Amino acid sequence: MSFDLFIHAGGYWSTDDQYLGGEPHSVGLVSGETFKLSSVQMLLVEHLGYEDNMKRVSWFPPETPDEKEDLDNDDVLKRVVHYAIGSGALTLYAVREDDPYIGRHIDSNAIRYLSEDDNERVLADGEDVGGSGSESDSGGDENQFEDLVHSSSDDDNPHVEVDESKYRKFCIGDKYNTIDSFKSAINRYAVKKRRDIKYEKSDSKRVVAICSGKKCPWRISATINSTCNRVVIRSLQEEHNCTWQGKVSLLTNSRIADLYIEEFRLNPDFSAEQLQQKLLRRNINVPWTICERTRLKCLKTFDEEQEESFARLFDYVAELKRSNIGSTVECEVRETRFHRFYVCFAALKNGWKRACRKILHLDGTFLKWRMTGMLLVACGRDPNDQMFPVAWGIVDCENTPNWLWFLEHLVDDLGLDSGNGLTLGSDQQKGLIAAVKVVLPFAEHRMCARHVYSNWKKNYAGADYEDMFWAAADSYYPQQFDRKMQEIKEYNEAAYNALKISVFCPWSRAFFTEFSKCAAVENNLGESFNAAIRVVRTKPIVEMLEEIRKRVMVSNDKKRSEAEKTKGDYTPKSIALLDQQIDLAKNCRPLSCGLGNYEVGYFNYKTNMRIEGFVVQMRGDIKCSCRIYMISGIPCSHIVSCLRHEKNTDQDPKKMISPWFTTQKLKTCYADGLCGVNGMNLWEVTTNVRVMPPKYKRPGGRPPGKKRKREKGEPREGTKLSKRGTKIHCGTCGKEGHNKSNCKNAPMPKLPKKPPGRPRKIPSAKTPFASAPTSVPGSSSQPIEDLPRISSAPTSVLGSTSQPIEDLPSLSSALPKRRRGRPRKQPDGASSSQPAPQRQEPVYDTGPMYLPREGYGVFTSPLTGDDYIHVGRSVTDTRDNTVLPSSLYRAREHKKMAIARGRGRGKTK
Repeated sequence: MSFDLFIHAGGYWSTDDQYLGGEPHSVGLVSGETFKLSSVQMLLVEHLGYEDNMKRVSWFPPETPDEKEDLDNDDVLKRVVHYAIGSGALTLYAVREDDPYIGRHIDSNAIRYLSEDDNERVLADGEDVGGSGSESDSGGDENQFEDLVHSSSDDDNPHVEVDESKYRKFCIGDKYNTIDSFKSAINRYAVKKRRDIKYEKSDSKRVVAICSGKKCPWRISATINSTCNRVVIRSLQEEHNCTWQGKVSLLTNSRIADLYIEEFRLNPDFSAEQLQQKLLRRNINVPWTICERTRLKCLKTFDEEQEESFARLFDYVAELKRSNIGSTVECEVRETRFHRFYVCFAALKNGWKRACRKILHLDGTFLKWRMTGMLLVACGRDPNDQMFPVAWGIVDCENTPNWLWFLEHLVDDLGLDSGNGLTLGSDQQKGLIAAVKVVLPFAEHRMCARHVYSNWKKNYAGADYEDMFWAAADSYYPQQFDRKMQEIKEYNEAAYNALKISVFCPWSRAFFTEFSKCAAVENNLGESFNAAIRVVRTKPIVEMLEEIRKRVMVSNDKKRSEAEKTKGDYTPKSIALLDQQIDLAKNCRPLSCGLGNYEVGYFNYKTNMRIEGFVVQMRGDIKCSCRIYMISGIPCSHIVSCLRHEKNTDQDPKKMISPWFTTQKLKTCYADGLCGVNGMNLWEVTTNVRVMPPKYKRPGGRPPGKKRKREKGEPREGTKLSKRGTKIHCGTCGKEGHNKSNCKNAPMPKLPKKPPGRPRKIPSAKTPFASAPTSVPGSSSQPIEDLPRISSAPTSVLGSTSQPIEDLPSLSSALPKRRRGRPRKQPDGASSSQPAPQRQEPVYDTGPMYLPREGYGVFTSPLTGDDYIHVGRSVTDTRDNTVLPSSLYRAREHKKMAIARGRGRGKTK
């Protein structure tokens, strides 16, 4: 049941109940069952962005549309919600609680039309700093920062100018009770006007305050009047000529801590930076050091509260036993330090024994307070399949001894003996499994299928794995479970072997017994209880225990009222489950075997083909081979179809529902309610032993941070690419799977380092330069030694490896100078160049007569002794710098030899 909600906020009421100003907001569709005044406050503050003092909510009833009605409590709101559900819509009007005339946005033009008295009443926030002298010593400190909390500055534009005309002014002759009350008035003045005021003189008889602004004349002085022993303002200079700097020196860390201590209490991770930004939105610039001291002061206050809470722990135990007679409350102390706590109220244990099925869900959760520890919980299921907390306790850690201690108390309170006929549901906590085997050896211990899947999912994630796992978990008979497991084996045998290990702890319905009449495969009730007290776990121990008790008390009372209103013989949840089976019965076709036995076939309604077949026994103990009725206590579709086939019998399947789901059982479960407990001021002092908090134990390893641990495959927030799934390689051995910090393999050989700098490109054939000779098959060339070289990639010529090529600045610098005249004849094997006696000449490659088609290098012709440069498919004659194809080299050399011989004969003659 829901309706559309519209809210007008930020305006004010006129004398004739007319809502003026403000802004209309369309919230949308809301649920009428959970709609409360706190919901309206949350919508105004968190979603619409108004201040937290927008609390006065009104509406116009349909019977009197011209007269507004204030909504003061949730009882009045219930009638409003009833009208809203009928009409489908609801319009509410919200104004400030402390100021009904001014809302979120202040119109400066509208303020001018207010009278002087109204202006003071509207804008002074109700403080008394004038001559009435009614301000007490204690009352000043409580409201000195009221304006700081209810500041109307917009978050989008935090630096808003302060209108000093809105506040009352000091007057000469004003009287105050004490020096402290006068200083409190100055503090309020400094905070509200955002002025940096400091005390020039302050003692037991006089106070002088000045503005710290440069050459600002503001000054106030007050002394004690000898006739009436009250503080009187003697002198006052109220004008400021300094500019606003956003600094308030009187706003110390102690005063800020008094203001924001609840913020730190509800949010333990509230940082100094967040506090600084929050104050900056109030037009107050506070240094980070002050904010950090404020945070530390709040944490110190919490520690003191924790110690005080522990000091009265035995008195709290005595008060619980006095108010709830028959309850089991135990507190263990080791050397005056807290060790363990257990509580099981009489109303809860009696309700579970009388009306709840014999199943308990066990779970543990961390405490979020300054004290480290665990909260252990045991929850049952009421006849309507809802959560029914039975007992809870506090221990230092979740291990086998603590679970043994908790289960022993639980066995004594509930009379469980050795666990015959009892079913337990939990996660795969090793300490709990061992404790159950010792205390309750004959109990059926089910594992939470969701936790089993989470562990299995770490290595085998995906939609296919998930579908196959839950199909196996929801199987009611072993044959169906084996088929589903076989599908996993055919899909991935390694995944099948990993999942088969956990079969010894039943997590599938195929291995559930018939005693508990519960088909749940998850431990969601224990998880839900921990989630419901998520905020409560951040409080001190006594306050936390009281909040848990109050929540359980209120929840049980609400369920008792709903049980009284329940009509019919069976609970609503059981009727809903039966309706599902009745709807499936249309696909079943029973065949009578005689004597109340039937063979039921389940058909596909689309193809009309038989899918499954089961045997149903309708005489004596009603049974079905599908095991749905034996495990859940709700008649299956096969039994429902047989009832329709039976003649001369009552065909109402509701009468076959298990007696655990009757309305009478539900009323019996909540017949006894928890009794109220007096406050700490009425607790009797039972002992002089002062319980101390346990010593703080810092958990090992790196702190987990603020974010929760995500499951495998769950997307992460952020802008960086996750490295999850990447394989690391060792820098020592080069193998994957580990790093060099724990490598035990032999190191791999290191590759030679590359030369520094950028490698040069291979030159083109058009650029004349020298390089190392290229080895050609069939030649006996030698490398040039004196030419400078530049390393580059090797070039393959006809399968040979060439030497690095070098870029020369010019041809003349690359080759030795040629002597004048005809070169002398050299003996065989000698070089064409005669080396100097003191200088080693470069040795040239004598070069082949048949050059390859493409190559690189410098060589000397064996016929003429001329030097050539071979670049690509061309050669250059260094004698006259003639460039010709490499294919014409041999012809050119023979021609030069013929010319040389002709000239020689001529000279000889």
